[in-house]
Amino acid sequence: MRFHLSGQMLRFVDYDREVEIRAATLEEALRELAERHPRLKAVLFDNTGKVRRAHRIRLNGEVLTEPAGNLPLADDDCIGFLTAIAGG
Repeated sequence: MRFHLSGQMLRFVDYDREVEIRAATLEEALRELAERHPRLKAVLFDNTGKVRRAHRIRLNGEVLTEPAGNLPLADDDCIGFLTAIAGG
């Protein structure tokens, strides 16, 4: 499967727009992505290890409203993120 990354997240993955990962579940894929790009870990996960509320996960273009960590992934799946930006 692959991650498609854009926007502010690019700077935490060395500006790689796509990252290929071998993982059976969503949780495995997210953990592998964070292991490959350690600076992304604090941005992606809160202090309890859950994906921060500022990020919405998209699977094959569809936003997952309740993403389960044990969600199975296929080799041709694509995960992306919609990230809320705050400022003043």
